[in-house]
Amino acid sequence: MIRKIYWSTFIFIDSLLKFPNLKDRETGIQLGFDMADPVTSDLFTMHKRVSSEGEIIGIDPDPTNHQIAQEIITKKKLNIYLIQKRNIFKKRHCSVFNWRKK
Repeated sequence: MIRKIYWSTFIFIDSLLKFPNLKDRETGIQLGFDMADPVTSDLFTMHKRVSSEGEIIGIDPDPTNHQIAQEIITKKKLNIYLIQKRNIFKKRHCSVFNWRKK
């Protein structure tokens, strides 16, 4: 009993500290989520902040993370939508920053 109270309090405080501007009924986006320990995944912490009327969009390239997360989402019927994509940033040249004279 005490363990459950402690854990609920911890999750509540953790969500306030990590996502102070995320409110009830809003949409949150999580770029990258680690499902090595699903209990502490920010994906589900964010969902607690927006309640059942809000939604969370999780974007991550790892198929294992998606599989684990989708099983939990389906079982608990959460408003979390997953997108399996990765970001690729290419180094670009910008002449504005080329301050050397030729």
